[in-house]
Amino acid sequence: MKNKILVYSATIDEITDNVTDWVKSKGYEVLRLNGKDFVSDNVEILISNSNNKNEINSINFDSIGVFWFRKGESIDFEKYFLELDDVNMKKFIIPFLFQEGIALKNAVYKLKGNSQAINYNSLFGFNKIYNLNIAVQSNLKVPATLITSQKNKIVHFKKNYKTIITKPISENLIFKTEEDSYSFYTSEVSSEIIEEKDNVIFPVLIQEKIEKIYEVRVFFLNGIIYSMAILSKELDYRKEYGANRYLLYELPGNIKQSIVLFMKKMKLESGMIDLIKSKNGDYVFLEVNPSGQFSDMSENCNLYLEEIFSNELIKMTNHD
Repeated sequence: MKNKILVYSATIDEITDNVTDWVKSKGYEVLRLNGKDFVSDNVEILISNSNNKNEINSINFDSIGVFWFRKGESIDFEKYFLELDDVNMKKFIIPFLFQEGIALKNAVYKLKGNSQAINYNSLFGFNKIYNLNIAVQSNLKVPATLITSQKNKIVHFKKNYKTIITKPISENLIFKTEEDSYSFYTSEVSSEIIEEKDNVIFPVLIQEKIEKIYEVRVFFLNGIIYSMAILSKELDYRKEYGANRYLLYELPGNIKQSIVLFMKKMKLESGMIDLIKSKNGDYVFLEVNPSGQFSDMSENCNLYLEEIFSNELIKMTNHD
């Protein structure tokens, strides 16, 4: 009987911890498979004409009724060749093992079969370029955006839009040293910065800066929508998180309809969406993150979103 919930996640993820605790408190069984488990000591996938067995960490995939693809996790392959001194060989083996790990994970993901799932399609990668195109198709306003490797194109773009910003094309990356940690925040691009660059650079994403009244963070889950307004003086509110104000917010009906359409086109059941309420009165779409954090919104607006998520997983489990 397919009556269990399986969450694909990362070893450290507060959202997964809280949602699974809620599921367990309601008497349902929920299992968890982190990215690092795919290269654990307990992997067994047997395929033959007489017998098939698909297990990782003793999880029987045939018993899973709902799969939640929460987020991925990088895998450290170093332990498999610690005694290998050949630097060039390591450079070859690391990408190969990474490729093998991805192939294994993709094969296991396919084991969901016809079972219900949240964010299965998030596995196949989204980025801001794709998101913006789908947002336009969904009647959402977006900032004028340029991806280019040519300095003169950036100069021309700045002449048209005066104030411009840059952000990663992919997801934000946080990396740490022994002394500090670093992250890529949205930043303004000055004429001085442009002037310093070579005529040809690595492709970069540039956008017009939208003058905001406030930002709106949107929680979406199978048509359920909750929103929070963020009043911040910073270009990227995450820089001064504690100094911001957070208020429960109600979006207009037409914007909600566009968000529902957008998520349908994206084939996503869940995600956190970032909007700006501009000084022109428009709601401007910035991006969607299928594995975005919503604990801050749950806490600041007293919404218990983790319990709402657990209820949706349970409902899907009980679906005939």
